[in-house]
Amino acid sequence: MLEWVGHGLYKTSVFPIPAGAKRTVTLKYDLLIKQLTPIRDEQAFEMMLPLKGAKFSSHPLKEFAINVDIQTTQPIGNIYVNGYQVEEKQINAHHSTVSYKAENTIPSTDFRMLYDVSDKLLLTQGISYKNKADVDGYFLLLARPKFDVQPEQITRKSIVFVIDRSGSMSGKKIEQAKSALSFCLSHLNKDDLFNIIAYDTQIEQFKPELQKFNSENLGLALAFVERITDGGSTNINDALTEAVKMFQNHEMPSYVVFLTDGLPTAGEQNEMKIARNVQIANEHRARIFSFGVGYDVNSRLLDRLSNDNNGLSEYVLPDGDLEGAVSRFYAGIASPVVTGVKLAFRGLDDPNSDPVVTRVYPQTPFDIFSGQQVVLAGRYKKEMKGEVVITGQLAGQEKTFTFPIRFVSHEESASENRFIGQLWATRRVASLIDQIDLNGKNQELIDELVKLATEFGIITPYTSFLAQDDVKLSEVVENRKLATVQLESLQDAEGASGVQQRAEKQRMYKADASPAAAASGNVTYFSLTENKQVELAGCKQIGGQTFFQKQGVWMESKLTEEQLKNAIKITPFSEAYFQLADTNDEVRSFLALGEKVSFETGGKTYIIEAVSAQSK
Repeated sequence: MLEWVGHGLYKTSVFPIPAGAKRTVTLKYDLLIKQLTPIRDEQAFEMMLPLKGAKFSSHPLKEFAINVDIQTTQPIGNIYVNGYQVEEKQINAHHSTVSYKAENTIPSTDFRMLYDVSDKLLLTQGISYKNKADVDGYFLLLARPKFDVQPEQITRKSIVFVIDRSGSMSGKKIEQAKSALSFCLSHLNKDDLFNIIAYDTQIEQFKPELQKFNSENLGLALAFVERITDGGSTNINDALTEAVKMFQNHEMPSYVVFLTDGLPTAGEQNEMKIARNVQIANEHRARIFSFGVGYDVNSRLLDRLSNDNNGLSEYVLPDGDLEGAVSRFYAGIASPVVTGVKLAFRGLDDPNSDPVVTRVYPQTPFDIFSGQQVVLAGRYKKEMKGEVVITGQLAGQEKTFTFPIRFVSHEESASENRFIGQLWATRRVASLIDQIDLNGKNQELIDELVKLATEFGIITPYTSFLAQDDVKLSEVVENRKLATVQLESLQDAEGASGVQQRAEKQRMYKADASPAAAASGNVTYFSLTENKQVELAGCKQIGGQTFFQKQGVWMESKLTEEQLKNAIKITPFSEAYFQLADTNDEVRSFLALGEKVSFETGGKTYIIEAVSAQSK
């Protein structure tokens, strides 16, 4: 017997269950997909699977899986799920699947999927959220080319593969690197230009200049790769400067895929000089994508090279799948559609106005590839109806795409979109760490890092002290000093510490969803001492808000001393307590933390605490 017991919960009674037997209860229901506010001729939809109630489970789920099959009459565009690392597969223009699987876990948030349909070449979708009237809002912008992009709409590219063949690459690493390179070469597009540089102490080129991709050149290139053998030192400076000098057309998207497992030990060896030399030689603005293999790399150098040349870094840890990492990366950039993308925002009431959109990540210019979805997060200063203007090169021609966007007011904001602020803060924190790492400590950057970590629960190896019981959130000056000391670990450019720190930074840079809490609701962060993601029992994400446990009291992170001084005090389980609990689901989630909790809702601050006999 299945019965509804309120608050989104069902109760099941099963009888009989003989000893050792098993009974399976299956719940099937129909759900009307919610259509979001239409934007011109595009349609956007939301599917919500309520899972928050699972936190009341007495044991973790042995197996937990979600499989969503989407079939539409119009072509499917963007698909976005926050809080769950899903695997998306597009079968054709009208059919996609989304899947998630985990073991021994308890879902901590609802499964919310957004998707849109349109037959345009480039599909975009915008969502915004404003927490308070007097603070900047946050927006999320999705952009993806349609599934069936025609060959003539794919932009020709130039690409140079730079592979380390020094002695340290011997064995499994060199074989994986050669297999990955062969995969990339075999998946070049018609009329792409390419070349290969294999380097140790000396630099060896496949050909003196870029070659057009065809079957004859592919065969020759594969034979060149097969002959690569390990030996010698590591001349990074000459290998990269030679690579970027090969590009001759700045109108054509150009990429360098750079792979190394060691430190510069031949030629120029100074980190700053290498980065400067490559940047000066890169006259045609090629994007450099760096792959660091193992712990014996100068990870700060790789990040500097990628940062200075509008690329990204990726790190393959010891015994990691180098072949898989490079192959997956190349599959993502194989087919550029719109390149050199730049964004502009303007208001509909005054097309010449600028709504002052700030700090958009990823920063422009960037490229949009077939089969890939770009997730942008930024801030806006005022609510308004406007347009986002995307300009870039499409098949060698300048192209402009214009899409409507709406920045909502505080009153219009839906609480389920609060995650946008967390996503933006994650990328902003990565940017702050990057600036400190590459340019040195700056007090303003450290101050903002601590502020965002406190407000959004974006805990890093440099701000994990915030969850300590004896650290007061209100002691800003002292917390800045603690962060400054912790940031000393960025001096480690090599070894496990150096690589792990920059791998974590890149993960945050590339985050497409807000940080997912552990099944317990605790915030997780990467611990340098334990070399893994760990839970902070004294920090939780509840309803999009961050709570720290201090002296047995769960305190919302954004509360000020003034708010706490003027807070309304309520005794647990009193009449006022239950009246407050009836406010909404979010307040009930706060109260579920325990009998000692402080939070703000509806413009008022509450302190839940038992009244002692002495105070009576």
